[in-house]
Amino acid sequence: MLEPSFNTSLVPLLAAVPLKPDSIFGFVTNSIIVATIVTVGILLFTRMATKRMELVPNRKQNLVEFVIEFLLGEVEGILGRKIALQVFPLLATIFIFILISNWFGLIPGVGTIGFGHTAADVSAPFVLNPEGHHAPLFRPATADLNMNFAMALVFMVVWLFITIREVGVVGFLKHIFGAKGGMTGIIGMLM
Repeated sequence: MLEPSFNTSLVPLLAAVPLKPDSIFGFVTNSIIVATIVTVGILLFTRMATKRMELVPNRKQNLVEFVIEFLLGEVEGILGRKIALQVFPLLATIFIFILISNWFGLIPGVGTIGFGHTAADVSAPFVLNPEGHHAPLFRPATADLNMNFAMALVFMVVWLFITIREVGVVGFLKHIFGAKGGMTGIIGMLM
């Protein structure tokens, strides 16, 4: 009988990745710092790009308009014009935030420069967190399980609200639990 193949060399690597962020200044965590930097950066850039809108756009305004028009076109192609205009602000905000947060994680030093000790340096004098592992000063916001859960929860609540407002509770339940393909008769009711 064949044994299932499981790569056991990944287990220590996965166990070393902390699911919760490290506290840097009391309740301020390293992922909150990065989320704040990313949010302020996005807001400042869009403010600079759209402060003085011109008929012939400059490079920053052109980039912002291109991103917004591209994303709106993609959402319209999937959902239609009416629903796309309702959910676009949420979808675009989440998409741009996740994209920039992930790009921020590619900057050299993010996730590596910090406090604590590593396996190679167990005699480090300062350990920031009680677990005793290396605590990076910056950690991508999307590497924090809490941030991902919160974004997913907000999105699902808003999406549920928009869906129920659009098709009603009965239409929502029919869409989720109803038979697909137009079954009729007793089989349709049983499904």
